[in-house]
Amino acid sequence: MANQFEWQFDFRNFNKNEMQVQVRPTGCVLTSPHDSHYSAWKHQVPYSPTGGIEGIYRPGNCVVDFGKWWSVIKNGLKLNLDLGILFVVQSPKTDDLIEAISNVFAVDGDVVEACIKNMSKEEIEQMLTTCYKSVDKTCINNLMNPTVIRQMAQDMNLDPKAWGIISGKTYREYIWNRNSPVINNHGWSVFRAWGDKAKHRLLIAEGCFIDKGRLIYPCDDTDHPKHGNTFWNFWSRDFNNY
Repeated sequence: MANQFEWQFDFRNFNKNEMQVQVRPTGCVLTSPHDSHYSAWKHQVPYSPTGGIEGIYRPGNCVVDFGKWWSVIKNGLKLNLDLGILFVVQSPKTDDLIEAISNVFAVDGDVVEACIKNMSKEEIEQMLTTCYKSVDKTCINNLMNPTVIRQMAQDMNLDPKAWGIISGKTYREYIWNRNSPVINNHGWSVFRAWGDKAKHRLLIAEGCFIDKGRLIYPCDDTDHPKHGNTFWNFWSRDFNNY
């Protein structure tokens, strides 16, 4: 439907060697692979900084209602949550806002327009004033370098006119949280191998890009907790939270 998009995980491997990635329903994170409730998608992703079919996971029948995302998007663009959208126009108008959000989340523009029309004039003005800063604000809140993040987006060939980023508490609350209100009251835990110890050492995602309705995860050894970036963090089977 016009107000819905298919949930997809898109992994971009910047390493010359294959890298193992995993996607699990959050409730399965601490279960054994031999448990009947265990469920996970695992794949070896080849070198693919600009994407490829090998790095895409589409959970079965996982369709997201844009309306559930709207409050998260709106508050992110008002700089109240860690969600940002790139705007190439420094002083965007309402039409620019509609086009950018529509492109990032792969929904029809009239769906976005209807959501905006339900906002007060004051809310719209505030969002137009602050949305241009939303990417930088999200990066700074989460110890990311905005210049590096923009370069990563360019290296992955994301839409140069509009892409999104979600990180920190907002990512954990709305994507990782097992009771996420925007993902039909469950969540997703996303992992990548840490070094060459894929079976025993994993990093867990705590942020990603958004482009054309896909959650995009850059997999690069320089994007690592030790180097100060926070798309990924250390994870242990001993802990429910990270």
